[in-house]
Amino acid sequence: MTREESQSAVSPAAPLKIVLDPEVPFEAMARLHAILAYPNDARACEKFAIAIGWWYLRGGAKLCKNDPVLLTVPPLYIIQDQAQMDKAFKAGFKIIDEARMPSAITIGAFFEEWIYGKKISLHPIDKPLTLAACAGWFQDESRRRKLGDNAEFTGEGKNFELRKWRPTKPILHLALAVHLERKDNNGSLLADFNDMSAVKRVVELSQQMQILLPLIGKEYGLSLPELVQIEIEDRRPHIDGIKNN
Repeated sequence: MTREESQSAVSPAAPLKIVLDPEVPFEAMARLHAILAYPNDARACEKFAIAIGWWYLRGGAKLCKNDPVLLTVPPLYIIQDQAQMDKAFKAGFKIIDEARMPSAITIGAFFEEWIYGKKISLHPIDKPLTLAACAGWFQDESRRRKLGDNAEFTGEGKNFELRKWRPTKPILHLALAVHLERKDNNGSLLADFNDMSAVKRVVELSQQMQILLPLIGKEYGLSLPELVQIEIEDRRPHIDGIKNN
């Protein structure tokens, strides 16, 4: 287990805040991804958020729609070292792609079965839905990507459970919310990088999942710790009596 993942395995007591600021709208999406990767490592979380913002300002904006014109680039992003930013950017998204999203897909399978009241078999294995079956499938998929189709498939998922699932558990609600939002955006949230409404929507969905996941965990015998508290600070101007989306 990496230092970042082991530190992420403990839920912080204080709520983690995401600010919706129209002066720097891209920072909300950056902060959301940073919390997802490093929910209990404030230093790594901040560095990753800066790296995402740096990526955006250095050219990532070309991949995004509704790109606003910034009158000035915040000085924070001008003074950063390119090598350090590249390293932080890749490290954070590696955690998201290799640990948070597979764990979100796993808990999502339990969520769907629990919600719809029907048994779901995890393709391509013909087994009842269990954490062990999910972990074994993901670990075999990882082995196949590294070694090719001739890799030996064992169905054994202890490594996935230890290194991917366990560090993600305190942030599962946000991971699942991001996963569901990604499904509605062709697999990515980066296209809506400046859409603060999307960030708010994901956080509100994660707050709903924060209520439901303990019930699902109890139903299926999944040991889930206290989930990280996440809140929104909305600095967008609004008309009296009309709530911002």
